[in-house]
Amino acid sequence: MGARAETALSLGRSGSYQRLQLRQNSVREEHGGSFGNATGTPQDNMQLSLKIPLYISGTDANGPGTFYASDPFDVLTPTTGVGEFIGIAAEDLKDWRTYIPAFRMGHARSPFHLQVGALQFSLGHSSLVDHYTNTPIGASRALGFFSQLRTPWGGLAFGFSDIASLSSLVGGRAFIAPLSFFGVESSESDEVLELGLSWASDFNPNRGHPNHAAGVVDTRNVSGLSAEVTAGLWSGTLFKLRLYNDFNFLKGADSRRQSLDEWAFGNHSGLLGDIDILKLGVIQAQFDYTYGLDGYIPRYFDTLYAIERNQSYGTTLSKTELFAWPTHGPMLRIDSTWLDLFSIYGEWAHLFPRGVSADSIGRVLIGASFKWWVLGGALTLGQSGITTFGDTPWFGPGFIMTAEGRISLLDEWLQVVGRYYRVHEPDIDSIQARHSLLIGLEVRAGFKNPLP
Repeated sequence: MGARAETALSLGRSGSYQRLQLRQNSVREEHGGSFGNATGTPQDNMQLSLKIPLYISGTDANGPGTFYASDPFDVLTPTTGVGEFIGIAAEDLKDWRTYIPAFRMGHARSPFHLQVGALQFSLGHSSLVDHYTNTPIGASRALGFFSQLRTPWGGLAFGFSDIASLSSLVGGRAFIAPLSFFGVESSESDEVLELGLSWASDFNPNRGHPNHAAGVVDTRNVSGLSAEVTAGLWSGTLFKLRLYNDFNFLKGADSRRQSLDEWAFGNHSGLLGDIDILKLGVIQAQFDYTYGLDGYIPRYFDTLYAIERNQSYGTTLSKTELFAWPTHGPMLRIDSTWLDLFSIYGEWAHLFPRGVSADSIGRVLIGASFKWWVLGGALTLGQSGITTFGDTPWFGPGFIMTAEGRISLLDEWLQVVGRYYRVHEPDIDSIQARHSLLIGLEVRAGFKNPLP
């Protein structure tokens, strides 16, 4: 019971350390189709990227072999063993989807933002769709689409995960700045009050699950709605602070505890802060407190969803087959960029079950990256499987470390990336380390954005 009580945060400890790894990736706009940026600085230009892993090696409990952090050229999926992985056959290299690139124009705060191919996006305050990627590391690439238009009066966003399978994840958002219609300066109206409505649905969430091979047909769809209110508390040149509340509803996410037509409620209250330190650095922070009723899972469509819709980490079940207990708990995220040279980022989250006898579960992540001339690097440390609030057992089971070095060549059109991973196996009492090494290339064509 204890492991399933962790569902709302991490789907168990095994899923928790995968999220730690991929959270670092999302800070720098990385996914299975791109190594991302050397730092967290938003990129306004147009960019076409093709990620090409060249060499992957590692060790696991059974000796040398592939490792969970491998890329789509050596596709990995969860197996029936908790926390274990196997490599898919090499014929995946013949699949055209393996070579899908990532095209991006602008970024999340740009007036116009577009992504095609391998992509990553969030909706609103990320309480429903949180850094979702159609191509997480460890999954086959997909040809997706996402676009967002922002104006002083509001905007629209729309995305779908796979052009070849429109029954997979589809989502969108509409938002308005109502005070812009009553004389408030258009450049500030969305900082005073913004109203939004987000929606996301997966029309075939169990597709690919082993039960389907046995003829079990599940017509369930998973859908979520989020009604969002954002109000500015302070808006200055150097400091901005906003308060938000998201009223979320989720249907079909817990097949064992609710009917297919029953909506589960979850509330997210939080603060958004932006600090501009005399043009030397920018700090962005988000604090979120979740209160979810039975059947609700916060940030349901997250970075690992494209994998866990079929089979969740740490279990043989798909995500819809897991229990979702009533939960509550805080989350804090901080991202900062300094002089466009280096970034410091972190995340802390802890979730407590309500009404059941089970452990709470938490995770913490800290990291830094830099870019100077043609050189770049990063170091990230994370600890998952935290069951005592306020007590982080660093370097214990569930610990993960990532070290990266990169070289930019040909005016950054070619990135050479090397990475070393170390993981302390979760869910065991003694420390058992696994290691992996990745060397890869990324062909990256950058162009000036023709739009303002």
